[in-house]
Amino acid sequence: MGRTILWRAGSWTGLRWSGVPKMTSKYSDVNFVNNQDETTIMDRTLLNLSDPKVFSNMVVDESGIMRRFLWKETRWVEYWSAPQELCDKYLNCGPNSYCDPYNVVTFECKCFPGFEPNSSHDCIREKQGVSMCNNGEGFVKLEQMKLPDTSIAHADMSLSMNECKQKCLRNCSCMAYASANESEGGIGCLTWQGNLVDTRTYPNQGQDLYIRVDAVVLAQYAKKNGLTQKKRMLAILGVFAAVMFLLVVSVVFCFVMKKKKETRHSTYSDSADSTLPYFEDSTSRRDLDGTRRNSNLPLFDLRTIIAATDNFSIANKLGQGGFGPVYKGLLRNGMNSTYHHDGPSSNLIGHVWDLWREDNSMKMVDPLLDEAYPADEVSRCIQIGLLCVQEHAIDRPTMSTVVFMLGCFTHNRTIVFMNCAKPIDMIGYG
Repeated sequence: MGRTILWRAGSWTGLRWSGVPKMTSKYSDVNFVNNQDETTIMDRTLLNLSDPKVFSNMVVDESGIMRRFLWKETRWVEYWSAPQELCDKYLNCGPNSYCDPYNVVTFECKCFPGFEPNSSHDCIREKQGVSMCNNGEGFVKLEQMKLPDTSIAHADMSLSMNECKQKCLRNCSCMAYASANESEGGIGCLTWQGNLVDTRTYPNQGQDLYIRVDAVVLAQYAKKNGLTQKKRMLAILGVFAAVMFLLVVSVVFCFVMKKKKETRHSTYSDSADSTLPYFEDSTSRRDLDGTRRNSNLPLFDLRTIIAATDNFSIANKLGQGGFGPVYKGLLRNGMNSTYHHDGPSSNLIGHVWDLWREDNSMKMVDPLLDEAYPADEVSRCIQIGLLCVQEHAIDRPTMSTVVFMLGCFTHNRTIVFMNCAKPIDMIGYG
């Protein structure tokens, strides 16, 4: 009976078998010796280092699947097998092609660069008869590959990668080359002559394989790689520009918001060129319906007023108003202004008391109300308010009395009010 190859572990890369991507330092500790005295390999599993007596075995079942087991808790547990997928099968794709299980657009078998498929399901050179010897040819790199069958490869462990390239380039029959050992940064040289078989790609593992191509294909791949590099550079520059734009916008936004905040909280400037700060739509002036009215009132801080009136000098006093003394002032920009200096009775209660005493209490009513209110009820409400702020608590009505007095308005009852004395804020508290 003849021999049938079902699966190939691949060549030794110095770290693992190229066809066993799961054989990493996380799972196995492999020691490979290949010299003139011996060729041996020792594989120690690392899946259960806590138990130095862990056993493992490897078997080939009746279907040709190689399986590896670990003895764990009285039974054998499988943790690896091969082949696992279609691309693992030996010669799943024809000569000069490789299997790509992650290519969902086209068939998983793809020809090497410079090759095209023929009717016998293998791949041949795109341009038959074109000289591939000293005619501008070169190599195209394929990444993350399982290297072709090395049973027909030539190995030279003394060569570097550059020397390996030159060796393959000088040999017109050389189809491809690769590193023989990756454990020391890529040393040794593997070269192939004739067809390349049993090759596939891996998502995260594999080696670099360099395929010989003619000058035309080499130029096409160089242009393609150049465009890829250009697109990558443009993408990087685009991301950088976007980040810088967002950074600049953020800085400008923060600066503008800071300036607005400083403007809202700034006081009147001390500089000679300052002008009166007018504030539109002052929140302190509102209509009865809650809408704002333009005030256009100049606002000054106390420091500016003291400087303009020479600390409220008598020489700058213009007179005495209902709310206290009035002073003239000279701003640093040469503009004249007047200021009212609050006196001891110039608060709201004192003002109401003065109007009540002068029998002008109705002046406290907003003119916008016009005559849409009973004047006698307003007068009584003002009187009740003044009674509630008397100096002595005994003179103030209780809440029940206030409710009773207000209720009389509704029932048209006539009551006699007590005479109002000076409110509390008028006697030493203003």
